[in-house]
Formats: sequence, C-alpha cells, structure tokens
Amino acid sequence: MRTADIILDIPAQSFDAAFTYSIPEQLTELFVGCCVVVPLGHRRALGFVVSIDDHPATPEQWSDLVAYSRAQSKPFAAERTAVSDARFPNATLLDNRHANEQAVQQDLFADLLQAEDEPPIMEQTFVSRAQQDKLTASSASLSSSHGATPASAEELKELLEYFTNRQIIPHKLKSVISVETKSFFGSDQVRLARWMSQEYVAPLSSCIRLFVPAGALPKLVYQAGSWQLERPQTTPREDTWVRLLPAAQGFRPRKGAVKQQAILSALQEGALRTAELSYEYGAVSAALRSLEKHQVVEVFKKRSMRGDVSLFQSTAALHSLPTLTDEQQGAVDAIIQAQTRGQGEVLVVDGVTGSGKTEVYLRAIEHCLSQGKSAYVLVPEIALTPQTVARFRGRFGDTVALLHSKMSKGERLDQFDAIAKGEARVVIGARSALFAPLNHVGLIVIDEEHETSYKQDQSPRYDARRVAEYMMQDCGGVLVLGSATPRIESLYELEHNPRWSHLRLPNRVNASPLPPIEVVDMAKEFSRGGRSMFSRPLQAALLDMAHRGHKAVLLLNQRGFAQFLLCRDCGFVPRCPQCETSLTYHEEAGRLMCHHCGHQIAIPARCPKCTSPYLKRFGAGTQRLQAELEAFFTQHELTIPIVRMDADTTSTKGAHARLLDSFASHDSAVLLGTQMVAKGLDFPDVVTCRCNQR
Repeated sequence: MRTADIILDIPAQSFDAAFTYSIPEQLTELFVGCCVVVPLGHRRALGFVVSIDDHPATPEQWSDLVAYSRAQSKPFAAERTAVSDARFPNATLLDNRHANEQAVQQDLFADLLQAEDEPPIMEQTFVSRAQQDKLTASSASLSSSHGATPASAEELKELLEYFTNRQIIPHKLKSVISVETKSFFGSDQVRLARWMSQEYVAPLSSCIRLFVPAGALPKLVYQAGSWQLERPQTTPREDTWVRLLPAAQGFRPRKGAVKQQAILSALQEGALRTAELSYEYGAVSAALRSLEKHQVVEVFKKRSMRGDVSLFQSTAALHSLPTLTDEQQGAVDAIIQAQTRGQGEVLVVDGVTGSGKTEVYLRAIEHCLSQGKSAYVLVPEIALTPQTVARFRGRFGDTVALLHSKMSKGERLDQFDAIAKGEARVVIGARSALFAPLNHVGLIVIDEEHETSYKQDQSPRYDARRVAEYMMQDCGGVLVLGSATPRIESLYELEHNPRWSHLRLPNRVNASPLPPIEVVDMAKEFSRGGRSMFSRPLQAALLDMAHRGHKAVLLLNQRGFAQFLLCRDCGFVPRCPQCETSLTYHEEAGRLMCHHCGHQIAIPARCPKCTSPYLKRFGAGTQRLQAELEAFFTQHELTIPIVRMDADTTSTKGAHARLLDSFASHDSAVLLGTQMVAKGLDFPDVVTCRCNQR
C-alpha cells in the first residue's frame, strides 16, 4: 500500500503543508513531481506530489484496517473533539509571524471538520492504554468476522500503531483521483522549494510552481455548479515524418504512380516532413498510404522544437581556442580545483571590462561537462541572452538551452523537455532559468552579479544568487559570481566566509588600456551657449565615429519622449491615480503612461485643472534622444543608422535579437537605449559610449 504527500496548488498559508493521500493500484504513472487531482472537502483540487511512501500493508489488510478505524472512531468522538487542535497541527504550529491569522485558520479547519467528505488532513489522535486494550480486543473480533487468524489481529494492531505514529487515520485517508501530467521535478527540487518557502516566507505551492513551465498545468474551473478540469493550454508539438525502409531498394512503383516515384526520389537524401512533401508535390496522403502498405516507407511522429534557433547561432567560426593570460589560467585552475573538492564553494571573479571573464566561464564549463555534469549560466538582462547563447553554442553546440520570460509557453515547454531528457546540459537565461530541470549540476555561473535584476519582485521574492549558493551547497558544486564591480555583500562574504574565494583579473586581455572617461558639466555647456542635448565633446566624438566608420552606444535611462508634462499657468502635472507618480510623455503613441503600473491616458490639449493651453514637456527620454540624434546627423549630411533599444521597442517576441543583429550588421551605427544596452554587450567596433551628462 502506497501513500503520497501532496502540496495543494492553493497559495494560502492554511494549506501550506503536505496532505497525505493513498495511491490506487491502477495509478502506476504517479511519481514525485506529477500534478494530480485529489478530493478536498466537497470539491476537487490540483496538487503536486512531493514524496511517495510504501507502507507494510496488503490491500486486504488495509481494507480491514479502514473498517476497524471507522468503527473505533465513534466511541471517542467527544475526546477527539476535545483535541481537535492536535488533530490539525498545521492550525496550531504557526510561526509567531502568523499569530494574527490563527483564528481565521482554525475556523477554516472547523468548516472542513463538518464537511461530509473530509480531506485527508494528517491527524494525530491521543489513545490511552485502556483504549489501546479496547482497540486490541475489537481488532480480534473484526479479524474473526473476516475469517482471519489470531495472527492477523496482531498484524492489525501493529499496522494501527504504525499509521498512528505517522499521523494517519486510515478511515480518513482519501485516494488520488487521477494523474494529469508527467513529472516536472524531483526530490532535490522539492527540498529546494521547502528551503525557499522558509527563507522567503512564501507559500510552498508558489515555490513548487517555479519548477513547472508556464501553461503546462491543467486548471480546475467552477462551471454550471461543478468543478470542471481544463486540459493544459500548452502541449508538445509533433511533426509527421517519412523515411525509407530497406524494402525500398528493390521496389518499383506501378506505371503512372508519379507521386510515389517523386516521393521515393526525394527520400533518398534522408527523412522528410510530410508538410515539406505536400508543399513540393501537393496532396501526398494517398501516395504515402500506398507506399506504407507495401512497407516501403515508414510514417512516424517526431517532436518538433518551437522557436527561431537561427537567432542564437554563432556567426563566427571558432578555429582555435584563444590563449589564456596567466590571470585567466589561474582563475580557471581555481574553479577546477573547487569542483574537485566538491564542498559547495563560491568564487568571485573580479575582473575589469575586457579582462576575459567569459572565456574563464567557458573553460570552467568545458571541464564541468567533461566530468559528466551540467551547468547554469545566468545573465541579468534578456537582451544579453542572444549574444551569450551564440558564443556558448559556438563552443558547445546544441547542448545549450535557452530560457527566459520573453519566450512563448510552447518554446519554454520544449526547452524544459530537452533539458529534462539530458539533450541540453548547459542552460542559459535570466533568473528563472535557475529552476530548469537540469540533472547532475556541477557549476552555476552568474554574470554581472551586482545587478539588481537577480531579485524577484513578486512572490516568491527570491534572490537568485542566494538560491544558487544553496543549490551548490546541497550538491557540492561550485558557484561562480562574475563582475567588474562586485556587490558589497559579496565583498563582506569574501572577508568573513571561508567558503568564498576572490579571483582577480585586474588587466585587460592583450594588455589593452581602459578607455578614457570624460565627465562633462552641462551647466558650463549651457553658460557657454550650448543649447543641444549633446555636449561639444560628445558631438565631436560622434562625428569622428561616423567619419571613421565605427559605432557608438548612447545610454539614457528614461524611455519615452519627456519625463512629464507641466502646465505653465497653474503648475499642474498629470499623475497616475494608482501610483501617484508623474505620467511620462510618449510622443509616438500619443499617450501619457505610467511606467510602474501601465496606466495611460490620451495627451490632453489643455490643462485638466485650469484649461490653459500652455503645457510644456520637461526632461528627455529615448524617443527625444533618437529625434535629436537624427536631426544632428542630418544637419551634418550624414546617414547613420540609429537603433533604439528600450521597453517600447523590445516588447515583441525576438525583438532583442533583431535589434542587436541590426546594430551588428552595419559598418557604422548608433545604439541608444535604457539600461539594457549597458549590461555586458560585446561589440569590439564601438568607440564612443555616453551616459547621462550632468
């Protein structure tokens, strides 16, 4: 007899513990990580299997035990009511942080007690010595009524004690109704989810959901007075393929079977999709059925991967590995030694821009893969993933998988399945990629570890760096944190934590110097008659860049056209009714938008407060910067492509990769945008960079 501990997919503190259900014998495909349907009171609920236990009870013994447990529960109803709090330890063993919720939760459990079809909440019943004697006598009479021997009565007594010690009341235990999905995670992920739930005070079900691809779960919807199960929105996609069989060597189609002859000729080069054959030869179903009947071809289904893989393919062939500097080699050796020790160490690669940190990561991952293990690589911005994936696929081929929130649900499901099957052993992505079902993890690399984007701002509010550290401690792997400016928290750990090590890369590869930095005081520029957004040194640098055929990157961390709109008569500034922040002026959309909650209104022609027509735009955003830059180059009779990269231009799928490819494809161009253009992009022909001038 088997039971399963199940976390209900209900993000409430009252249900933040495992519920125990019995597993029917016919549910042979139930494993840890599966999504199941279970009874809960008068309704059904979805849950995740987090553990499975085998109990020493045959089906016949369990039937006797359930009948006996139900019969013995009635005489002690009064005592059981008196200890109802003990029956539900989850209602009383609350942390002090939730003491104010205790009364509400106890009322909820009281309602469940009154339900006719009670859920299998783990119970704890106090049984005195006198009651035990009475139970023993009753078990003997029950066994005799079933034709059992006296030895069977002793077995029932032992089984009763066994289940009581595990807080399981046999006649209260309900059964799993159905298994709805395959396994998405294992016991290691369950352990991590429990740790995250405690560390970040988050519902356990929310932490469990991190390991499940979006759209892969069914839903229970209340319709027409009952709960209806809706199947998952996202399912694997399969294509129909055709390939030749050995019998095709001597097969000759009948005269006039032109399509059969054409199909056989096309298949000589290898298997093809039926869609490709249909596109070339029209309707081919009848011809394929005839060939399949003669056992000449085989028609089969094959999983297809969604997404444009060409966006992430390396454009440069790697002829030979670059020679490492002494500093790089020392960092690689230190990481390999830490992997050999297997003590869950953390190594901070502190290297200036251009010091070759990425090559250190690649060599460390190469050694990790040679040891039969796998690796995660986290980047702070989705904009970095196409360029990063291209470099890593140039080294490791199709064993690299990509995961981030801009991918469609189908693409994420395909990548999850490829990772779970072991087809991909290196996972690259933003913070959510850390929960991919990668097996035998030996290394986690977090690039630009100082970025705040590694913190999740919605429940569960986790820090990916802290989660990665726990994962490596749990499995004995190595965590590598890379940055040119490590966090102050990392510097503190380096001084006080013996498991942390500092790897310095103070010099750039090939001993090239760091670029000069010039700080321009725009107040002085204004006093000298400058009225442009661009200072005179920046204008000179842009013109020099254009004439030499190089590229420039301009950073302005404010999207839109202007920061706010101001009435010159009464001083009114349109604000968001939810956030109380000023609305940003977007000229292209003709809207005032809140960058916090998304609220937007049409641009007013007059002041909403005093009806004055004198509304002035203040501040500058990326849209205005683009317009000013176009006017600047036109004034100097130059045609320079300008690529704008902000939240407005990257909202569509694949926009990051397309914009970066467009910037890379031109001999001379300007990339302007918000903070996403300043996080680890690598373009060697960029000679001018500009931040907000003061």
